[in-house]
Amino acid sequence: MKKIIAVFCFIAGMKTVFAQKLNVDSSIQVIAVEKDDDKKVELLAGLHTNEFNNSPNLVIEIGLKLLKQSQVDKSIIEASAAYSMLGHGYRLMGNNIKGLEYHHKAISLAEKTGNFSLLAMAENQLAHIYKDRGENEKAIKIYLSSSNHAEKGKNEVVKIWPLSNLGTVYLLNNNVDSALIISQRAYEYIIRTKNNRLLFLTFLNLAAIQSKMGNAPLAITYFDMAKKEAAGKSYTRYLNLLYTFMAEHYKSTGQTDSCALYSKKKQS
Repeated sequence: MKKIIAVFCFIAGMKTVFAQKLNVDSSIQVIAVEKDDDKKVELLAGLHTNEFNNSPNLVIEIGLKLLKQSQVDKSIIEASAAYSMLGHGYRLMGNNIKGLEYHHKAISLAEKTGNFSLLAMAENQLAHIYKDRGENEKAIKIYLSSSNHAEKGKNEVVKIWPLSNLGTVYLLNNNVDSALIISQRAYEYIIRTKNNRLLFLTFLNLAAIQSKMGNAPLAITYFDMAKKEAAGKSYTRYLNLLYTFMAEHYKSTGQTDSCALYSKKKQS
């Protein structure tokens, strides 16, 4: 029975990956024929999904396909986005040196286009590596630059990216007041744009902020909202972050059994 379930899960997983690849191939073709730069950036931003965070090899594959297409189209915008995707993929694989190399290429090309939204995307992705390294001050500086450029750009959704990530890094840096202000701004943008991609992370930030502020009931409410947002979705990396934050919350409130429960929930 276990073997049957395992085979079923494998086949289901392969179907999902195959479907993602088909969608990506068609999306890249739509991007290639788009002549309006701002609309092209909007389509490129749409390639970034929470689910892809679970598949570094797929992210790199997308980046390589997009880079190849950019050479056919002679598009600096597409090339910048491709390098951002490649940098993100190598970061997810743990190769930060190669990730940094690609992210800096992405920023250099984005600066040449004069498209502020594209530049904001490239900077946002670069800052992730410094966040991962625990270099919070450097990450904050780059996320702030990303946010400033995003505000000058035309893409409303990209404005959410650095705000949500700033909320996390401010929290990690124990800048609770700044984390609260930024996370509330991120939530306002999410409501305005009706783009829920970073809603989970924003709920998680707000939960952890309320936990640090000693507002346990409100923290649990936000944790529950984050879990509801993640229900039925492949958010492995984000769920690990959720379980870590919940374990820390229960540890701070002296609920050792709940702390141990959520510590064990983390997936490899």
